[in-house]
Amino acid sequence: MPTRILVLDDEPAIQHLLSRLLESAGYQVDTLKDPLAAFEVIRSGAYALVITNSVMHGPAGAKLVARMRREHPTLPVLHLDDQSHPQVPEFPPDVTTLTKPFHHDLLLEAVRELVGGRPRGEVEM
Repeated sequence: MPTRILVLDDEPAIQHLLSRLLESAGYQVDTLKDPLAAFEVIRSGAYALVITNSVMHGPAGAKLVARMRREHPTLPVLHLDDQSHPQVPEFPPDVTTLTKPFHHDLLLEAVRELVGGRPRGEVEM
C-alpha cells in the first residue's frame, strides 16, 4: 500500500500539480481545500504527511499547524510558503518549510525525509 499524503490547499491548480508530482513518485495523494475538513480526515490516522500552505480561507498558517501539532503531534507537516505573507513568530520553527518557487526535486526530497525514505510500495529499479 502506498504512503498516503494529504495536500491541503485552496487552489485547485496547486492541488493538481502537487498530486501529479507526488503520485508519479509513488505516493497516494488526497486533496482538500477546507482546513476544517482536514481535521476530520486526519483523525483516521491514514496519512503519513500533510502538505499545506499559509494562506487559505478559515484557520491557516501558524494556527492551522499549531492545531495539527496539538491534536496529532507525530504527524509530519510540510509548509509551502509563498513569501507574500511573512511567517508569524508563533509558527513552529521545527516545521519544514519550502519557499516558493522551488524545484520539484526539492519537494520530493523534503517529502522523503519527512515520511522516512521511499514511498511504501515503490519498486526499486
